[in-house]
Amino acid sequence: MVHRDKEHLRAPQVRRFSSSSSSSSSGMISDICTVYSKNPDTLRSLLLNDRVVNWRGGLIFRGIPSSHYPLIKELASVSGLDITEHGGYKCFIHHSPEHVDLHEKLLPLPISILEKSHAELVDTHLPYGGSQESLDHVRACIRHLPNHCVSAEKGRPVSWMLSDELCELRMPYTFPQYR
Repeated sequence: MVHRDKEHLRAPQVRRFSSSSSSSSSGMISDICTVYSKNPDTLRSLLLNDRVVNWRGGLIFRGIPSSHYPLIKELASVSGLDITEHGGYKCFIHHSPEHVDLHEKLLPLPISILEKSHAELVDTHLPYGGSQESLDHVRACIRHLPNHCVSAEKGRPVSWMLSDELCELRMPYTFPQYR
């Protein structure tokens, strides 16, 4: 049995993932910060602490509850930064999979992993893709983190999902004819 005192359960949580270089072109994954606290005043003090958040460098906030967006935007604007917000993703869980006719849906397609050469294909289908920074991030994720794909003729991926720096499965896509 693991014992955790009440202070531990109420303590703010900060995770910082940092590479030796924040340059995307180096193939490294840029700085990511995720912060959690139930107390807005504690959250504000964490975000203002230079040892926690380096507002001067390239920074990506991830895994932040949407209720914290206004505070992050406020602090970013005080630091003279613009925030680009990506989100609004939803999870769909089919609660009655026994009612799905899988015999019509299943195709004998091999499962494999993405290669560096697939990065442009993945980036093309991202809602925030199309920039060199996005493409470099996809390449870094393919090169350094677990991923999987389903391939069709000649090994061309038709469905995929990549891991990211927070070990989340992200960047999924399936071509419509294979859904």
